[in-house]
Amino acid sequence: MNLMKKLTIGLLVTSLSVGANAAFITVEGTGGFTSSTNTNGDPVSQTDIGLSSKISWGTNVDNNPSYLELVDEAPTDINDLGTNYLLSTLTHGNYPIGGRTLVNAIIGGILNVTSDDSLWTPFPGNVINTEFNIDFKETGNGDCDAGSKDNGEKFQGDLVQHDHGSVCDDRFDYTVNGASFPVTVPVVIAGWAYEITIFASTDNQGASPLAYNRFWTEENKTTSIYTFLRLDRTVAVPEPTSLAILGLGLLGLASSRKRRS
Repeated sequence: MNLMKKLTIGLLVTSLSVGANAAFITVEGTGGFTSSTNTNGDPVSQTDIGLSSKISWGTNVDNNPSYLELVDEAPTDINDLGTNYLLSTLTHGNYPIGGRTLVNAIIGGILNVTSDDSLWTPFPGNVINTEFNIDFKETGNGDCDAGSKDNGEKFQGDLVQHDHGSVCDDRFDYTVNGASFPVTVPVVIAGWAYEITIFASTDNQGASPLAYNRFWTEENKTTSIYTFLRLDRTVAVPEPTSLAILGLGLLGLASSRKRRS
């Protein structure tokens, strides 16, 4: 093998190893409750500490108010394709309360996408702004019985009826920018086309993506909804890079030398 071939192969191997060792993208999600309303039309109590944003409502009966809490993850490097990366966790705590209850809430979120390579997304500054809308239903003790299937909303059942685990299962509907999960976003990284998929799951590994947006929590229990991001390659559209141009130049030089010889 002559020197030019060795050098060309060496450059190609180096480019592959650099791409394999670097993260495709880094994502940082930040979010928090921007509004919330109780049955009296008033905002409910809110606490924001660090990566946590929490709203709570009602008059405590057993020293535990009902609540919704969003916890964001720290900035995450997306190193592997087809892998689920946790962005945030939304937890609902359902406890016996009196007084006013939650009716709706909005979570404002920002997903900042960066890369050491060239990066394109459909969003200015590669910042994805999201709005999570929550429609809440507090189930009263007289609205249903354990094991009943009336959803706690008489004569307004879903296509798939909920089987109550307690007499006070509460539910909330969860939509993203007016749509349901999953949400997909096209991106181009270093000239290659990818797709970001954002989806929700009730397990912390993202093994069971949810195709619905209604969630239930039994009395004196909590329900957690995990939001994940996954990056997958779609159609390959490589762009010329300085390294590729250099490689082609070396190949041309080797061909020219061969003709002269």
